[in-house]
Amino acid sequence: MSRNVTLRLDAELLKKARHIAVEDDKSLSQWLSDILQHAIMEREGYLQARQVALGVLKHGLKLKGKRPTREQLYDL
Repeated sequence: MSRNVTLRLDAELLKKARHIAVEDDKSLSQWLSDILQHAIMEREGYLQARQVALGVLKHGLKLKGKRPTREQLYDL
């Protein structure tokens, strides 16, 4: 469900944003929506990776006396 939002932008910023949207063959609204969606997905991915990393730090790695392989370290 789409909702309308009102933004207040500096005239020069608006002009540049419109120009970029046209270069991308999109409306300004679609271009801004795509940027927001990308930023949110990136942020959610970061937060998820952060939670995994904090879990590893909290519980540690079970090495069982052996050094982990490079692949095992990057599979966390």
